[in-house]
Amino acid sequence: CGSLLRLRSSLTRVARTPLIFRGFCNTKETTGLAGLRVVENAREVLIALYQKTLEEADEGLPKDHAYYEYVIAMSKHRLGVCEKHQDVSAIEDEIATGYAEELIQEAEDELKVLAHMKEWRPWEKTPPTPEEMADDGFLEPAYPEKKE
Repeated sequence: CGSLLRLRSSLTRVARTPLIFRGFCNTKETTGLAGLRVVENAREVLIALYQKTLEEADEGLPKDHAYYEYVIAMSKHRLGVCEKHQDVSAIEDEIATGYAEELIQEAEDELKVLAHMKEWRPWEKTPPTPEEMADDGFLEPAYPEKKE
């Protein structure tokens, strides 16, 4: 199933690439996506973003928090892929979630979420008890039964 998803992603990417650019050059002139410009040094940008994400996660998140574990695992995996391949299209194919420029946007967004998580500190909050939820009306039925 995973190989089918990678194949589908690759075919979608090829289908979105204008014919004139397919296989004739190593650089692309357009992503084919409105508002998303080509990043000439995408591999280097991705490596820098994933390294920054790993540093930021280590500095402010508790090691036993689920978000920390997710961010570290994803960033290490994607950083490893970027370090393994020199060719951006090989990186796109192995990560299989879109163009390198989309990966850059995702990594930048992840850094923003990481900053919010450090600010909000959700690991310090305790979930409300059933009594607190009842006091706040959370346990009330959404549509109370009509009394006749």
